Amino acid sequence: MKCIRPKYMNDFKCDGTACGSRCCKGWRVMVDGKTYNKYSHINNNADREDILSKLLKSDDDRFFVKMNDDLSCPFLDADYLCKIQKRHGEDYLTDICHSYPRVTYKIGDIFEQSLTLTCPVAARLILLSTEPIEFEEVEVDDIRGTFNWTDKINQSVESSIELQMSAIAILQNKNLALDERLIKLCSLLRDETEANDLNLNFDSVEHAKMMTEIFSKMYNANMNEHKKSELQTIYMSYHKTILARLMEYYTHIFENYLVNEFFMRCYPFAFGGGVWKNCKIFITGFKAMEFAIILTAISKNGFVSADEFLNMIDAINEKLDHNRGGMQTIIDTV
Repeated sequence: MKCIRPKYMNDFKCDGTACGSRCCKGWRVMVDGKTYNKYSHINNNADREDILSKLLKSDDDRFFVKMNDDLSCPFLDADYLCKIQKRHGEDYLTDICHSYPRVTYKIGDIFEQSLTLTCPVAARLILLSTEPIEFEEVEVDDIRGTFNWTDKINQSVESSIELQMSAIAILQNKNLALDERLIKLCSLLRDETEANDLNLNFDSVEHAKMMTEIFSKMYNANMNEHKKSELQTIYMSYHKTILARLMEYYTHIFENYLVNEFFMRCYPFAFGGGVWKNCKIFITGFKAMEFAIILTAISKNGFVSADEFLNMIDAINEKLDHNRGGMQTIIDTV
């Protein structure tokens, strides 16, 4: 089957030693039915019972890995490799462990595959590249752990992918400033019959207020109105100067983040409500990340290193993914 993917997929290699196998900690890992059946039929009785004893059955008859007290996976070995994979091979990994950090959508008879930025190794590979993200079509066998997105679109597969790629071309248009690219993206994805109800004046007080509200909710800050007003004043006083300096050094990081998020989450079909709703969610989510980066830079005398930038993106993505509530905050805001 045909798979559309960024070319960086050819360069990615999982390296648990580079991140301490962070993907094996703090997750709720479901064991899919096929994998559970494999575990149940392992010939070695001691090995089989050892694996099954580390699984929990939920009220809806699904099985999950029972994490250690420190939230690490009980199958994580001292060398940052999976004990199950070492004993039985890659085919014995759960769907989620087999696929992560790859994210694959199936649209009709076409796959779209990319990497999530919640993986530090993938994030450095993608975000620090000074070359634009390029895409390729390859032939693949059936892929495990896919999200079937066919019913999420209300147009042909061909026109849906064409729309995605047209949006990505806008996000990679280096003749435009990033905010100009976002405004042009709105022109592509907003139907003339829909209200232009997204504030595109990103330098306005109203924008600062919205970002402050999102920031407060995402981080459960419970800021009072005085604290919110102070934060808005600080932001409005410094954001233009700081953002200009960040763009001078890190435009490629901002651009790669936008492009990867758009493709990896399968925008503009990621959420219900149509492509314009998805456009608003996408832009608001990016601006929330940008807002956090600017606040961090303000707290560090006006600038952040590349590593600090990546750490901030990582923190934001932790809120947007893994049911931390951040994405729901964005959706509720727009």
